[in-house]
Amino acid sequence: MNSESDSQLVRSKILGTIIREARLSSGKSISDCAKFLELTDNEFEAFELGKRSPSLPQLEFIAYFLDVPVDEFWSGKQYSESQADNIFYNIPRLIQIRGRIIGAMIKQARLNKKLSVEELSQKTRMSSVDLEAIELGKIPIELPQLETVAVNLDLSIQDFQDNDGIAGKWTVRQQIQRDFLELPEDLQIFVSGHENRPYLELAKRLSNMSADKLRSIAEGILEITY
Repeated sequence: MNSESDSQLVRSKILGTIIREARLSSGKSISDCAKFLELTDNEFEAFELGKRSPSLPQLEFIAYFLDVPVDEFWSGKQYSESQADNIFYNIPRLIQIRGRIIGAMIKQARLNKKLSVEELSQKTRMSSVDLEAIELGKIPIELPQLETVAVNLDLSIQDFQDNDGIAGKWTVRQQIQRDFLELPEDLQIFVSGHENRPYLELAKRLSNMSADKLRSIAEGILEITY
């Protein structure tokens, strides 16, 4: 087994352990998770045992179902108990669509690097047949494989994350909440105050202005002051 395969195997084991800890923390059973993803219990258990790994779209919905920020699956941070109250969607269909999007993103990134499928295959130790199928959205790419592909295309997992779908929007909201809680207490109180909303709206408008426009406003204020 080559070093790249060894690395992916170790990563699969670590990822499986994190998934299992997140599931236990949430109070969900293997059957609950398998049912949500429309997998068999054995298929989901294989994720936890590191025998196989979920694709990024599957992992995004595992995070959504367990109410765990998706980046915690590669950050190694601890997470709190789940408070999820999820609505069931056609998850397998959404995962399939996300897989196709990721495949297209891989292909575009490969073309941007002026690499052939065969060249990327050599760099990642993945078969060119599998890479072509992944780019066409015919088969999903497991997370450890995607991490390897991303590194060889000068990208990160975050570049492939969903920001607009159901799980993606949930992840963004989680990040916003974490960012808010990291603010100093006095700023949290200021932002939360309804009477301060006009100042926040003004700050938002200023942040969207060009440097020249901001400079013009600053010069105008100086003229008034002096």
